[in-house]
Amino acid sequence: SKPVSQNMMSVKHGLGGPRYIPFRITSQKFTASSGYVDRPTNSQQTATMHASLSTYGDSMSEQPPLFPAGEFVPPGAYDAAQKATYIEKLKAAPQIIRESVAGLNDSQLDTKYKNWTVRQIVHHLADSHMNAFIRFKWALTEEIPLIKSYNETLWSEVIDARTTPIECSLTLLDGLHYRWAELVKNLDDEQLSRTYFHPEIGDQVALHEALPSYVWHTEHHTAQIKWLREKSIV
Repeated sequence: SKPVSQNMMSVKHGLGGPRYIPFRITSQKFTASSGYVDRPTNSQQTATMHASLSTYGDSMSEQPPLFPAGEFVPPGAYDAAQKATYIEKLKAAPQIIRESVAGLNDSQLDTKYKNWTVRQIVHHLADSHMNAFIRFKWALTEEIPLIKSYNETLWSEVIDARTTPIECSLTLLDGLHYRWAELVKNLDDEQLSRTYFHPEIGDQVALHEALPSYVWHTEHHTAQIKWLREKSIV
């Protein structure tokens, strides 16, 4: 196979904060036995992202951190043990999200972390992970399918994301993550190396590359909610 080139990171700016989209430059199959090695992310992109993000507002004495769970870092080595860890985290994600919002009333759910409310964050997780699951299915059934990207900022401004009770998205995530974890568990190395083409970054994304970024995505947003709770803001 071809050698691994530098893995780049595309930084997207939504109202809820930055998100990373990992993608690969060269083609290499993932193998659970040998794994692969990722190189560091693009520091210039990260610096630009930090400089351009707006602050929460003057009403808070302490600004919410950009990355309360830490920045996304692609795994230095990816193997069967890592895969098993990600599967367990996929399964656990819905309960972790539920625990992060347990007991919050409507007023608290409408409290903002930077520019998204807690309610919008929960609905965004459902929106994002539905899209991710479909991308996995496309990649497994078509040859390098061109996926449909979406504007997460605008999606989170649609009335359902702003006003709908969060239980519907929590329930959706229960079933979605169960199926997603069962899917990944039964994929072999060749299937995990299948790719889709992401139009926003202009390159292919392998399923084994997308998987850890979505595990981090849950951790990132639940850490935002936990930060608000720890600061007694909600």
